Amino acid sequence: MSFKQQLQDEGWFVARQVLSPADIEVALNRLRQVARHIEGYDRLPHAHRAEAPELANHADPLFRFEWIDGITFYDQPLWKHVAAHPALLEIAREVVGEQVFPLNGGGVFLKPPGSDKSVPWHQDASPFAMHPVDGHATNPLLFDFWLGLTPATREMGCLRLIPGSQHRGRLEHKAAGGILPQLDIHALGYSDRDIVSVETGPGDVIVWHQDMIHGSEPNRSSRSRVAVASVYHGQAEEQSLREVHRKGANRRRPQLCDGDRILPLDDPITPPWQAHPAP
Repeated sequence: MSFKQQLQDEGWFVARQVLSPADIEVALNRLRQVARHIEGYDRLPHAHRAEAPELANHADPLFRFEWIDGITFYDQPLWKHVAAHPALLEIAREVVGEQVFPLNGGGVFLKPPGSDKSVPWHQDASPFAMHPVDGHATNPLLFDFWLGLTPATREMGCLRLIPGSQHRGRLEHKAAGGILPQLDIHALGYSDRDIVSVETGPGDVIVWHQDMIHGSEPNRSSRSRVAVASVYHGQAEEQSLREVHRKGANRRRPQLCDGDRILPLDDPITPPWQAHPAP
C-alpha cells in the first residue's frame, strides 16, 4: 500500500529512517548552535524557553527551549538536512504531487526532561474545512508531519493519535490557556482504547491527516526529545490558497514569502535564505 493510500484509508503512517545518522548529527549540532545564539535570529516568530528553572542555563542548549518556531525555514543547514531533505520530499511528493509547498510550521519541538509540558488533544490548523461525506473526510490531503531527531518513547512523551477521528471533520476547540486549543476526547466518545502511541527512532517520520485528533504527554525520562514538525501541500492547494488570499483572507506563510504577499514560486523548494539570508 502506498503512503498516500495509507493516509487516505487509515489517516496516518510512519516512514522509518528517512534521515540518515549523518543528517541527524548535522541537524542536532546546528540546533545547538542556534540555541546558543538565539538572539541572533531576530526574524524568528517564536522561541519559547523551558520554564523549569534548572533548565534555564543547562549545559546542553537544547534543554533550554521547548519550541523554536520556523527555524528550518530560516536556517540554511536545517533547510538542506531536514526541511528540504530529498528523502523527505520524495515521500511528500507521493502524498501531494510533484510540487511541494510549505504551508506552515518548520518549527523544532524540544521536550526536555523535567518539563511538565504536554500537548492537549487537538486538530492541526488547516485552511480547509469541508464537511465529511458518508462518514469520510473530504478535505484535500496535506503532508502534515513530525520528524524525530532523537528517539520518542511513551516515557518521553511520544505522539499520540486517535485513528479514524479525521472522519469527523473540523471540530470546535476550546481555549486551553496555552499555545494550543484543546478537545475533550471523552466528550467526543473516545476512550484510552482508541489511542495509539507512536514510538519512533531518530530519523523516523510520522505523517497524519490534518483533521486527526492528536497530542502528547510530558517527558518523564532523563533524555531530551527533539523533533521537527511542519505542513506541506501540493500545487492544487497552492492555487486555491492564492485565490482565497486574493479575496482578503489572512493566511500565515513561512519565510518563502515576502511578508503576507505570496510569491509566485516557479520552484516551490527554492532555498528560503536567498531572500532571507541566515545570520
